[in-house]
Amino acid sequence: MRARKIKDRMTRIMALDLGTVRTGVALSDPTHTIATPSDHPAKGAEATGFVDQIRDMAEADAVERIIVGIPRSLDGKRGPMAHWAEGIRRDLADALSVPVDPWDERFSSTEAAHRMRAGGASSRDIRDRLDSAAAAVILEDYLSTRRFERADENDAGQCR
Repeated sequence: MRARKIKDRMTRIMALDLGTVRTGVALSDPTHTIATPSDHPAKGAEATGFVDQIRDMAEADAVERIIVGIPRSLDGKRGPMAHWAEGIRRDLADALSVPVDPWDERFSSTEAAHRMRAGGASSRDIRDRLDSAAAAVILEDYLSTRRFERADENDAGQCR
């Protein structure tokens, strides 16, 4: 019954920038066009109740898919933090009823900090909100890629 309620209303996509102290959260709008950082980061990914907190947030916001940032090195290889993040992603996927997909998060925190500085944020604001801003960068990249792929599919269908 709960799954049906979510399908009856507009759904969102959630992105997570995992951390050990806190996890940044961002949500799309119902049209999957705009990514907005949450004012309420989640617990650290290793904290007791983390999965339950994400489940509650996803249900409250009618989330249909969760994107988890996986930190890769510059050459694209997976280091210890990427393996840790992938393990957390798998835990979420096993416990939740929505898809939980990995996404390359290279430079998301750097990009988020740059945008915040350019917007006039103080050092304290950047420190307090960087995780959720980085999650928004991850989500923007995902949404943009998805739009591009859909455009390619539509163009391919018209070329005969």
